Amino acid sequence: MMSFFSRNASSGQSSSFTLLIVALLLLGGGYLLLSNSGRSMDTIMFRHLVTDETETLTEEQQREIIYYSNVLSQRFGFGLRVKIYEHGLDRVEPDPRIIYIGLSPVHEQVNIAWPPVLKKALPENFLFDLEHKHFQAYFEQDDWPQGLFSAMRRLDRELIKIERE
Repeated sequence: MMSFFSRNASSGQSSSFTLLIVALLLLGGGYLLLSNSGRSMDTIMFRHLVTDETETLTEEQQREIIYYSNVLSQRFGFGLRVKIYEHGLDRVEPDPRIIYIGLSPVHEQVNIAWPPVLKKALPENFLFDLEHKHFQAYFEQDDWPQGLFSAMRRLDRELIKIERE
């Protein structure tokens, strides 16, 4: 019986085969390491961009928010951060590069912190409606996640209008 690593193996054919197997193992290990680090980055982004103290948002919904934040960042230069509070809202200072949406479904509260430059660019009636009226019907129907995604679509439409002007 012949072993892969036998010293009596014939010439360079066996050593070439051994080198090929070692190279494939190294490439496979490198691939697994990179794919695992990609999942780790997703986990870090989840914690940073989406916080849901109520544990209502599904993982898919959280990924959708992260995807939207990435699209916003690439296209318009503004990211999105969402925090869902179990209790009352925290006061958040505006960040020049992040749109912050804080929701407290239990208290039916909304806090949106706009980057100053974006706040000047968006129509006042849009800002007022999103901050004070938009979520009320969704809170009453206990469907605030749908209200959040509806708000994101509305924001997208407004940003596209501004971009086209």
